[in-house]
Amino acid sequence: MLTSAINIKKRLTLKRLWRHRELFFWILALVMLYRADLHTDFTLCIPSHLGFENCPGCGLGHSITAAMHGDFELSWSYHYLGIVALGILLFHILKLFRNLITELKNTENYGQ
Repeated sequence: MLTSAINIKKRLTLKRLWRHRELFFWILALVMLYRADLHTDFTLCIPSHLGFENCPGCGLGHSITAAMHGDFELSWSYHYLGIVALGILLFHILKLFRNLITELKNTENYGQ
């Protein structure tokens, strides 16, 4: 009886985490961008690998990385929307985190 209750609780916890997977994805993405090396030419941009020179998003990842390290001038030189994109991502992460906290508070008081 006790093990089935524990299994049910684990499943509910996993479902709750799965519902908030976007929050964990964006946090992981920003951590990876923060740890990225600005001194390499490595890019995940598919159009760049296909030979296109002027992709509208090229340099955005490097720009966000530079902005997170506080080098706003370098960030601007990589892509002028990097600082704005970082602000939008941080705002979205805070909104998702607030939703998670609200859900945890609501399930904590369930049945009282």
